[in-house]
Amino acid sequence: MRLGVLGPLEVWTADGRLVRVRETRIRTLLTALLVRRGQVVSVDRLIDDLWGDAPPAGDVRTLRSKVSLLRRTLEDAEPGGRDLVVSRPPGYLLRVDDDAVDAGRFEGLLARARKLAADPRAKAGLLTEALALWRGPSAFADFADEPFVRAEARRLEEQRLVALEELAEARLELGEHGPLAGELGELVAAHPLHEGLRSVHVRALYRSGRQDAALASLGELRDRLRDDLGLDPGRELTELHQAIVRQDAALSPGRAPARRPRGNLPAPFTDLIGRTEEVRRIGELLQSERLVTLTGIGGVGKTRLALEVAARRAEDLPEGAWLVELSAARTGIDVQEAVAAVLELRDDVHAPARSLADRLTDAVAGRHMLLVLDNCEHVVEPVAELAARLLRAAPDLRVLATSQEPLTVTGEHAWPIPPLDLPEPGAGRPERRTPRGHHHPPAETRRRHRTGHRTGPRRRGRGRAPARDRHRRRTHALTSAAGWTDGHRSRIAGSCQWSALSCPPWSSLIRCSTP
Repeated sequence: MRLGVLGPLEVWTADGRLVRVRETRIRTLLTALLVRRGQVVSVDRLIDDLWGDAPPAGDVRTLRSKVSLLRRTLEDAEPGGRDLVVSRPPGYLLRVDDDAVDAGRFEGLLARARKLAADPRAKAGLLTEALALWRGPSAFADFADEPFVRAEARRLEEQRLVALEELAEARLELGEHGPLAGELGELVAAHPLHEGLRSVHVRALYRSGRQDAALASLGELRDRLRDDLGLDPGRELTELHQAIVRQDAALSPGRAPARRPRGNLPAPFTDLIGRTEEVRRIGELLQSERLVTLTGIGGVGKTRLALEVAARRAEDLPEGAWLVELSAARTGIDVQEAVAAVLELRDDVHAPARSLADRLTDAVAGRHMLLVLDNCEHVVEPVAELAARLLRAAPDLRVLATSQEPLTVTGEHAWPIPPLDLPEPGAGRPERRTPRGHHHPPAETRRRHRTGHRTGPRRRGRGRAPARDRHRRRTHALTSAAGWTDGHRSRIAGSCQWSALSCPPWSSLIRCSTP
C-alpha cells in the first residue's frame, strides 16, 4: 500500500487503486501518524491532534474506535492493510517503509541526486523524478492549518524549493539557460527572497543575452531585503552583480558535458525478412510501454527482431540503445556485471562501498535510453528484479527483453513471437516437386524459415548420403554461422529439432539448404 502527503492526503493500493478514506477524523488520525511515521505516537498526543481542546467523553475509548475503523478501511482496500497500524505503548505506530510514502521516496531521490555532482544529466533526471511526486505546492495540503502538521509541512516545502534550485543549477550546467530564463521567472516571483533561486535565474538571464534584466532582478532583491528585513544581499549575490557589470568571462556558458556514445548494437549481416509489421508495432509499443518482452521458442528470431527494433528506436533516444547479452549469465551477480560492463561502470576506490545494484541504479538515473536484455530465460528472476529496480529509478529508461518466458514484472508487456509461416503450396517458383505433388516453399523463404535471418553459407551440391548424415551436416552448417556463440548454436540446434517435430509430414522432405 502507498500513501501520499505531497499534496492532499491520498492512499493507494499496490496496484494503484485509490482508497477512499472518507471520515474526517480517520483522515486526521492517519495524517497524525504519517507526520511522525516510524515513531510511536502517544495516545494523549493523538487525542490532542484529533480534538484539540474539546476531547469527547471517554476520549481513549473513542480513539480506539477510530483506530479500529482506520485498520478496517486499510484491510478492506488490501489484505494485510490493518497490520500497518501497530499498537505499541504508549500509543500507536504507522509501520510503513520510506518507499511506501511519497515524501520518503522524494527524500531518497534527493539524497541519491546529491551524490551525482559530477554527472549533471543524471542528477537532473533524479531531481525531476523527485519533484514529479508533488501533487501541489503544499505538503499535507488538506491539513495545512493543523498545528501538528505545520513544522513537517514547512520542512518538506523547503526541501522542494532546494530541489528546484538544484535542478535549475544542473540544467544551467547542461546549457539550458534559454528555457530556464523564462521558467524561473514565476518561481522567483512566488519566492522573491529566496537567494538561491534568484542567483540561478539571474545567471540564466545573463547567459541568454539579457544583461539588463539580470541586473534589474538583483536590484529588486536588494530593495526587498532592505525594505522587508533591513538586510543587504549576501556575498554570493554581491559578487554576481559585480561579475555581470564587468561581463566576466566566467559567467559565459561553458560547453555542456559530452554525451555518451549512442549505443553498442552490432551491425546486421543481412536484412530482416518477414517481420516488417512486427518491427513497426513493437517500436510503437515502446513509445508508451517501458518494459516489453519478446517471448518465443529458442531460435525463432527474438534476438534479430529485438536488434532491428532497437536500431530504429535508437535514433529517437538521446543516449541510444545498448545490448546486454545474457546467454553466459547464471546468477544475479552475473546479470548485474553484464549490465555494468555494457554501461562502462567502473569501481571508484575513493567512493563509499555500495552494492553493484545501487551503482547501476545511479548509472541509469536520468538517462533517456533503451536497454536490450537478450536471452533472459535462464536468469528470469534476477533479470526481473534488476529491470524493475532500474525502471523505478529512471523514468526515461525503456527495456526490451528477449526470453522464452515473460519476466512477470509489474507493467511488463509480453509480445509472443511465432515462427514465420510457410507459404501455401504452389506459391512462388517451386524448386522441386514432392512425391505427393506438393510444391516446396521458395528458396528465399526456406533459407530464412522460422528465424527471419540467413543462417549460413549455401551448399551448392547434394550428395546421396543417408538422410541422417545429411541432417547432421546441415545442422552443423546452421550452427556455424559467423559470430555465433556456443549458446546460439545449442539454441538453434534445439529449435531445428523442435521444428522437425512440429512440421507436417510432407515438409520433412524439404531440402534444408542454406544460402
